[in-house]
Amino acid sequence: MDKSRHDIEAEIERTLGTVDEIGRVDGNPYLYTRIKERRRQPQAQRGNKLGAIWGVALAALLFLINISSVFVYYQKSLQADQAAGIEAIASEYGLMDEEAAWDGY
Repeated sequence: MDKSRHDIEAEIERTLGTVDEIGRVDGNPYLYTRIKERRRQPQAQRGNKLGAIWGVALAALLFLINISSVFVYYQKSLQADQAAGIEAIASEYGLMDEEAAWDGY
């Protein structure tokens, strides 16, 4: 048991000795500048996100306007087709609308 304890202590001393041999690492001289830039970056990203939100809202608004204009155009086109059909049937059967009948008297 003394041998294993002795081996463990020797291994610990050897490991700690390697830590003493490691030299000091020089830091990056631009590290502080990079940290300051990262702190400012969320503010810039917030502006970009706001612009993206406005862009998506504008695109959705334009999409809705286009869809509604197509719907209105289709409805007016359908009404015009119905009116033309009614006039065609009335002229085929020789029918007059009430205003045209009363205009002659």
